[in-house]
This record gives sequence, C-alpha cells and structure tokens, in this order.
Amino acid sequence: MKILQLTLRIPYPLNDGGAQAMYHMGAQLEAAGHEVTLAALNTRKHYQDPSVLHQVAAVYIAEVDTTPRPWAALWNLLFSRQPYNIQRFDQPAFHDLLRNLLQRESFDLIQLEGVYLAVYLPTLRKYSRAPVVLRAHNVEYRIWERMAGAEHNLLRRTYFRHLARRGRRFEAQMLPRFDGIAAITPEDARQLSQLAPGVPVQPVPSGYTPPPSLSETEPALHSLCFLGSLEWMPNVQGLEWFLDHVWGQVLKAHPHAQLHIAGKNPPQKVLYWNFPNVKIHGQVPDAAEFLQRYQVVINPLLSGSGIRVKILEAMGLGKAVVCTSIAKEGILLTSGMHALVADTPEAFAQAVVQLLEQPDRCQLLGAQAQAFTIQNYSWPGIIAQMEALYARLSRA
Repeated sequence: MKILQLTLRIPYPLNDGGAQAMYHMGAQLEAAGHEVTLAALNTRKHYQDPSVLHQVAAVYIAEVDTTPRPWAALWNLLFSRQPYNIQRFDQPAFHDLLRNLLQRESFDLIQLEGVYLAVYLPTLRKYSRAPVVLRAHNVEYRIWERMAGAEHNLLRRTYFRHLARRGRRFEAQMLPRFDGIAAITPEDARQLSQLAPGVPVQPVPSGYTPPPSLSETEPALHSLCFLGSLEWMPNVQGLEWFLDHVWGQVLKAHPHAQLHIAGKNPPQKVLYWNFPNVKIHGQVPDAAEFLQRYQVVINPLLSGSGIRVKILEAMGLGKAVVCTSIAKEGILLTSGMHALVADTPEAFAQAVVQLLEQPDRCQLLGAQAQAFTIQNYSWPGIIAQMEALYARLSRA
C-alpha cells in the first residue's frame, strides 16, 4: 500500500515515547513492504533536518511556530470553542502542503498520528478519496481530566478542566469523521468507540524495539531511576507525588538509596528540585544504557492516557519496574509477575523497598518482564494488526 503518514513533528531523535512510536510505525510499515510518505509539521521546539528520515520515508515538511503564547491562550479562552492546545497546531502552511501533495500524488491510505491532526481532515477529504485512519496515541481529554483531579492549585485545576471539556467536545465532533481508529489500549478503544459510534475501532499497541547492542552493566545497588519526557506535564506531576509522598519512606528504610531522573527539556522547577539523594540528568544520549545502570525503574504516573513506551523499553531490557495502575494502562501485564503495581504512597514505597532488599527478586521480575514484552509487543505482530485494520477498511 501507498501510505501517507501525518505527524505533528519530525519523529526524531528517538528520545521520547511519542517519537519512538511514530518513527517505528513508519519504519516497520516500510519493512513490511508498504511505501510510506511522511508529512510533518516542523516546529521551532522540535526542529529537525528532514534528511534524518530519508532512509525511512519520503519526507515533506511545513516549517511552523506552535509556541504557546499567553495572549493567544487568553484570546482562545474568550473567543474560541476549540482547545488552545489543539488550535495552535492548525497551521495554514501545513494545509497548503497537504493540498499541494495530494494534488500531485494519490495514496491508498492516510494515517494521522494523534487526534490533534484532525484539524486537517477537511483538507484531506477535499483532495483525497483514500481512507483516513487515526492512530490515537491517547484519549486526549482524559489526560486533562486526570491532571485536574490530581492538581492542588485551584487556578491550574480549573484550566485543566476547561481543556478537558473542550477536548472532549472536539474529539466527539471529529472522531466520527474517520474511516477507522487504531487505539493504543483496549480501554482507550472502549472510550473512543463511545465517542465515534459506527467507526471501526481496533486496539493496536505501540511496540518494543530492542537496542542494537548493550554493554554488560551491573546496576548500582539501592538505586532507582525514572526516564521519560520532562516537558510532558503528567510525568512531572507524577514525580512530584513520588518525591513528596513516597521518597521519604524509601529513604527511611534505605538512607543511601539514590534516585536518578532523566528526560528531555526539564522545566526550571524540576532543575531546582532539592530532594536528598536525587539527581536530575536531563536528556541522556542513550536511554537503554541509562536504564541499565540502576536496580529499579519507577513510573509513578497519576494522569495520562495511552501506553507508556518507556515502561515497555525498561521491561524489554529486563528491568524491575514499579508503576501505578495508570502508568501501566495498555500493557496487559500481571502485577507481581511482570512488574509491581502500586497506587498509594505506602504501597509504592513498600514495593520499591522490597526490590531494593531482594536483588534476586529484581532479577526474576526483570526476566519475566523481558519475556512478556518480547512475546506480546514485537513490531511484526503489531504491523499485522494494523494491516488487518487497513484490510477491514478496504472491504468496507
């Protein structure tokens, strides 16, 4: 098939779960024999030379500025019904790019990586008759609902609820216009089906890509780590909860325990965190090498939707993971067999301490996690699921 893949940014470098999910989808579709063309917004924040992807796909870009601005957000709040976090990605330059591309070339299928790109559906429908599939990385409005529920600041909580209400209305309006939806998790599929009755919705998870090679690294004793984008607010919110309510209990049991936090673009408040035995690394050059150094991987997410690619990465490397129920959504693991799942500060601290005190338990949990991940989240099986959805649409 000739597939046009749309993304909000050039998915490179592979330093966060979103970039990995989009990049590997395109690369694996190419490896399966499809011809992939990528059309991407090239934003100031994530600017990349498009040549970095030329070995994967033909790449077309529109250079745009999607930087959030307070006055624009205020204007949106007062005079628009669209969520500001979506409206700022509605760029005339990208509409022009798609119009010109679709007038020159025809495609068998168009795939949008994320619901924010739904603002381009009118242009796609006007210039192409190809089925349009949404790969829904999250149920976006649920992220803001959950963030509001975990937010203590009244002003921020009110604004998050406002974004959630507008986001739900946007998704309810736009999702029924797709020909098919690939949901990252079964729970997302259930919620998306309610928003888009009559549209084929199929759960198709993101995949795990093993690193090309790894050095043998013995993890430091009594060490924990977190790896995830620090520009994504749910990650920061979850870490604040862990540091405020869990970390002290861990240190009481193990005063020399250390927590290492890595991720791109940490906000200023993260850089100024002053908690004992905590080191902020920022972006690291090699995610797998970073994860290998430490005994336990944590993911204390309190909000969000979709699947945490970084948990799959850690499990695929054979690491012992402690996470919340929200963090492991979409990963059909069994707590106690493939990871430890805990949702209260006391239970989370107890799980971490148990693993720090039992290196053999860490090793067994990691080995079971690795086997589970390779068996259930390898890319060839995931591409086969996507192809089943494509075939279902072509018969419609």
